[in-house]
Amino acid sequence: MATLHENIGKELSSKLSDIDKAYLAGLFDGEGCVNATIGRRQYFSKREEREKVSCWGRLQFVISSKDHLLLELIKTIIGFGKVYRGKKRVYSYRITDRKQVLNMVNALIPFVKLKTEYLQLSRDAVLFMLQRKYRSRWSKEELVFFHKEFVLPLQKLLPSGEKRGRPSEYSFEELLSRCT
Repeated sequence: MATLHENIGKELSSKLSDIDKAYLAGLFDGEGCVNATIGRRQYFSKREEREKVSCWGRLQFVISSKDHLLLELIKTIIGFGKVYRGKKRVYSYRITDRKQVLNMVNALIPFVKLKTEYLQLSRDAVLFMLQRKYRSRWSKEELVFFHKEFVLPLQKLLPSGEKRGRPSEYSFEELLSRCT
């Protein structure tokens, strides 16, 4: 019997043709990734009269390309996500909504050739996140678990074996000590 989250993740798969899913899987194999990070937001608590930091796990599905029109076509075919322009005219198609990431991952897993393990781990991360109430506060234990079980392994599965792009402002330990 399928769970509620498994049913949520099958909507896109039934909407797309196998040819579309295979094409998207090929693009993902070549130019895609799923970023797992720890998000944070700094705010001022009027009740406690001090600055606080809230932390949570984040997941983002990304396909990058220099061809803006290709990514717009993907967005049209899929029906959700956004296209962003980065540096040096490299564009990226991104999905950040947890249910939509799960939809995309479930649609591509049977068709991906190189990054199957990567997508399976991403699916586990999304399912872990969906067990939690959206935007609820994460405990330090949950943050440590998410970082150890999903963030680090997903980074190791990248071709470079490490996170690329803009460096983090804080190390994980510093971030954890700041989270309240």
